[in-house]
Order: sequence, then C-alpha cells, then structure tokens
Amino acid sequence: MANESYRGYLPLTEDERLLAEAYITPDVNTVGGSVTAKQPTDIGLLSATGGLNYQYDNKEFNPYAIGKLQGDNYGVQAAIDNYVKQISGNVGNITGSITNDPYGTTKSLGYENPNFRANVSKNDMGTRMDINALFNVLGGELSAGAYQDPYDKGLQMLFSRGF
Repeated sequence: MANESYRGYLPLTEDERLLAEAYITPDVNTVGGSVTAKQPTDIGLLSATGGLNYQYDNKEFNPYAIGKLQGDNYGVQAAIDNYVKQISGNVGNITGSITNDPYGTTKSLGYENPNFRANVSKNDMGTRMDINALFNVLGGELSAGAYQDPYDKGLQMLFSRGF
C-alpha cells in the first residue's frame, strides 16, 4: 500500500505561476512544504521547486530542489535532496538518467513508446537489461518481456481478454 499524503495548494500569483504547497504524510511521519515557480519560454515550460520536509520521528530536516524544462518533444529534470541527486531527460522516445543515492550511482538509457519499452541500466552491482512489448492478438492483449541482470534472467508473458 502506498503512503497516503494530504496536500494543500495555494496560488501565490493570479496567473498561478507561483504556487505554494503544504503536505503531511502520516505513514512516514513527515510534514513539508514547497514553492514552485513556472515560466513559459520559447524553448518550453521552465519550472523550479524548492522545499523542505521534516520527519518528526527522527527529527530530521530534508531540503530539496527540482528544476525542469519541458518542451514539445524533449524534457530534462534535475533533483537533489539529502539522499538523492538525479538528472534525467528524454528526446522523443529516448530516455536517460543518472542517479546517485546511498546505494551508489545508476546510469540508465532506454526507449519508450505506448507498445514497446527497452532499458539498460548499470550500477555498482552490474548491468540490467529489460525489454517489454504489448501486442493485440486473438481479441486480447499480450504483454511479453525479457530481462537479465547479474543475478537472474527470465521471460514474462501475460495475456488478457475481456468477455
């Protein structure tokens, strides 16, 4: 079950380009807030968020920042907090990311569209490759996939059809 959050939003400007948010997530004993600024530009929508959350069971503050540029056929995002530093992006259907967290650094490169996904990721434990495809067959949907990592490899298939 996912952690349930309760959120409140407050536009700080009439055009809602500046927005404040407050939230509480009781399941993980966290309260927090952020401010987001959005600005349309010639190359896409630029947004920046800065915030702070507080975990009251271990009395820990975690400041964070997120920057994002979203264009018609591309996007880039960078995020940082006490534990994770990440940059990710896409150009068309090509995706990529680099994440540094307490477990190490993970680099990922992939391709995604509504019926096909392929990804290769590499971290300190090794390389993982996976591929998934969705087919319309026999009046239903067939999802097929394959994966391989340093510890396991396998095939997955799922067929579903409504009656």
